[in-house]
Amino acid sequence: RRTRALDEESKFPTTVRLAYDDGALYVACRCQEADLRHVVDRNDRRDSSVWQDDAVDIVLLPAGSRPEQFYHYILNARGTLYDAQGSGPGSAAWTSVIKVSAGRDAKSNAWTLALAIPWSDFGRKPAAGEVWRAQFGRIDIRDAGEEISSWAPTTKGLNNADDLGVLLFE
Repeated sequence: RRTRALDEESKFPTTVRLAYDDGALYVACRCQEADLRHVVDRNDRRDSSVWQDDAVDIVLLPAGSRPEQFYHYILNARGTLYDAQGSGPGSAAWTSVIKVSAGRDAKSNAWTLALAIPWSDFGRKPAAGEVWRAQFGRIDIRDAGEEISSWAPTTKGLNNADDLGVLLFE
């Protein structure tokens, strides 16, 4: 396992874009690759070990939530979803009603995900000006192991509440 140093750029960048409306939070991810033929996406069952594949890892912590009550979404390149609320025993029993679309762009050697996470997953839509905490990470499987990269700097893992970045809903 290789975790990228905080000041080191990822060899193959990931772009994440966010938008929202009254119904959902929308997340679009574009994961650059050297060659799409080497993308690892073995897991094809929901809540399987998708973090062992090339994957995107998303953590959301709504305002006012306890740090251990984060919402966790991990999706591999084929769109297979692992979802959990919090950590520890029973956390994976929670089921999101997220909508997922996965694709591959052979011209640019990238795989993509488009997500619509309904506000019902969180029990409410954020108010204007509300701040949530979040992390957007990528697990990139390589011959020599894996590279972990993230939006918010972290040294303790992608779902560590102390290292989440800030989302401001305007």
